[in-house]
Amino acid sequence: MSSKKGAVIYDLRFIQQVDDLLNDALSRQDLQQINTQPVNQLIKIMEARPEDFLSALMMQFRKPYDQKRLNFLAWLMTEGDLPGVEEALYRVMGNPKIPDMQRMAAATILTDLGENIDKEELLLSLQDSMSILRYYYDEYLRAIADEEENLDKLTEEFRDLDEDLQIECIETMSQKKTKRAAMFLWLLSLHQEEWYQEKAYDLHRKLVMLGVQFLDPVRRMKETPPICMKISNSREDCLVLMLLGWETEDYVEYIYFYLNAYMQDGRGIQYNCERVPVKQFYAYFEHARFNTEAKLQNTELLTCRYLLADAAAIANAGRRVVEIPMKYRWLIENLEEKSDLEYQILNRSLYRNKLGPKNLLTVFCRGWGSQDWGMIWDLYEPNAAPLARMEYVSMMSMRALKEKLNFSFVGFQMAEGKNKRTAVVRLEYQLNDGHYEAIWNVLVSRVEAEWYVSEICDQHDKPLLFPFPENSMQDILHLPLKH
Repeated sequence: MSSKKGAVIYDLRFIQQVDDLLNDALSRQDLQQINTQPVNQLIKIMEARPEDFLSALMMQFRKPYDQKRLNFLAWLMTEGDLPGVEEALYRVMGNPKIPDMQRMAAATILTDLGENIDKEELLLSLQDSMSILRYYYDEYLRAIADEEENLDKLTEEFRDLDEDLQIECIETMSQKKTKRAAMFLWLLSLHQEEWYQEKAYDLHRKLVMLGVQFLDPVRRMKETPPICMKISNSREDCLVLMLLGWETEDYVEYIYFYLNAYMQDGRGIQYNCERVPVKQFYAYFEHARFNTEAKLQNTELLTCRYLLADAAAIANAGRRVVEIPMKYRWLIENLEEKSDLEYQILNRSLYRNKLGPKNLLTVFCRGWGSQDWGMIWDLYEPNAAPLARMEYVSMMSMRALKEKLNFSFVGFQMAEGKNKRTAVVRLEYQLNDGHYEAIWNVLVSRVEAEWYVSEICDQHDKPLLFPFPENSMQDILHLPLKH
């Protein structure tokens, strides 16, 4: 793209090339597999000519409304490193000559890029009230059909709409005698304490009585055992991957959880869920490679539910994000209470390396370094910790945030022993902007063939205080060697 005397001159041949590749990619059934030839070509062009590529993408917003095309554009813009993409999208969003639906799509992409967009104000500026309805209708149905991450976000947006618009939208949905409309109303009926909950449920039941085939997704999942239940043996990395999949006809509806909820700077619980053909599902997860040494191993549904509930509790204690779609929240609800010892055994079973004395201490140091308080508690000898597990996790999470704690371990040396061993651990830490060094003498013991941390002492073998609320972090870490 170039300019002459203020006029913008586009490379029409280049724009046509991008358009052809987009059409080719969109025509393929395996669009989700991003390594197809047209997608690879688009990425190469994007890297070679980012400014011209961005201009070509902006031209796509002038085409007739196509949700699949807009989804693909969103993926390209959020995954690619395109200079000026935010400014270009703002121009699209503010251009009244561009159709309303495309302007809303631009706003959604900007939100995904981290921009703070007032969609309610944009909705009020649209030319046609039916565009608003169509936007929410299409966005909800697309999210429901594709199991995309923005379903909960769209639900929250619906809650913020004007009541008259909510009524119009719900009634419009009820006139669509489709499975998707029934799903939309069913989801709204889950919104407890909202005025429209009962109305949405009644209209949903009306569609079912009129012959719309609908099976409550939660009921179906509860009554049908998953065909795939896997978790990763990666708890020592402060991360666990979880995969659950239910077969429906020739498809698998799966949800893939990233339990990055344990360490202080973790991102919480995130997920990806899709509906894919059975053969594609098995082919992908059989050959998938993840950025970890972890392996996915078969397990039971109840184990997954308890592990997910435990990760959610730890994430909440550390004020980290917990993202679980409404459709899958039953996984962590109505579970019989487990003891701290049972959660300790569950988490310790997910280490890929046996917890011998040296590996135990390595993981213990890693737990302190990453401030994974659940891991630290689980590595203590059973009944040695005077505080309950979640009480300890909550207190240490809040204290580490308040006192600006940051750890690093220099190394350790371990003395040999059959059932008890002592390791001299040298550590560095920052606390309230001060820099310190210290030495711990850590006692590890074998209890019924399992190794645990029994006690931590200072360099003079004086036991360090366990982190009760009345003890400061400095008391717990003891006096530094220097600072």
